[in-house]
Amino acid sequence: MKKKIMIGILGILLCIMILQISPIRGANFKIDDDIADLEYHNNSTEGNPGPNIHSEIDIASVEIDGVSILITFVETPKGDNDTRYIVRVYWDGDDFLGNWTKCQWGESSNSIHTHFENSTSGEILDEYVDDVIGAAGKIIVIPIYHTDLIANIMDPHIVAVDTQFRVAVGESYTDELDYATGTFPFPGFTSWITIGGISLIVMIGLLVKKKKS
Repeated sequence: MKKKIMIGILGILLCIMILQISPIRGANFKIDDDIADLEYHNNSTEGNPGPNIHSEIDIASVEIDGVSILITFVETPKGDNDTRYIVRVYWDGDDFLGNWTKCQWGESSNSIHTHFENSTSGEILDEYVDDVIGAAGKIIVIPIYHTDLIANIMDPHIVAVDTQFRVAVGESYTDELDYATGTFPFPGFTSWITIGGISLIVMIGLLVKKKKS
C-alpha cells in the first residue's frame, strides 16, 4: 500500500472519530428543517400536498438562544382553534428524560409545562405557565423557565416539534421535526466506527513498520 494512500485513510478516519465527539455549532443551538414537507392525512389516505399549502405549520427551523425557544415557519403561524403547535425539549442532567420543557400553542391552549428531577428521579420542580407563548412575524417565541436548572442549555438531548392543521375529523395536515443527540442508523454505530477506526490505524502502523524493517 502506498504511503500517500495510507496517510489519506488515516486522515479520514481521524476526522470521522473527531466529528463523533465534537459537534460543530454556532453561538446558539439551531436545527433547520426541510420545507414543503407537510403530510396530508385523510383517514387511510396520506401524501405530501406540495409547496404553499398551509405554510403556517411548515417548520423552517428551531433555535435556542439561551432564554427562548424560537420556532420559525415558512409563513406566519396561527394559534387558532384549527391549528396546533407542540414543542418538547429534553434537557441535560442525571436523568434527562425527567428534565424537560413541553409547550402547546393553539387549539385553545397556550401553556408551558416545565419539569425537573434529581438523580434519584425525585421531583425538583413541576410548573405550568399559561398565556406567554406568542408569534413575532413568522416565529413562535417560547420563554424558557428555570434556566438555572439547565447545565447546558445549548446542548439539549431531544427536540421535537409537531404541528397540525385540522380540516375535519380524520382529515389534517401535519409537519414534524425530531432531533436527538447521538442518533445513528442502528445502535452501537458510533462505537463500531471508533473501534474499527482505531483497529485500522493500528494495522496501518504495523504495515508501515514492517515495510521499513
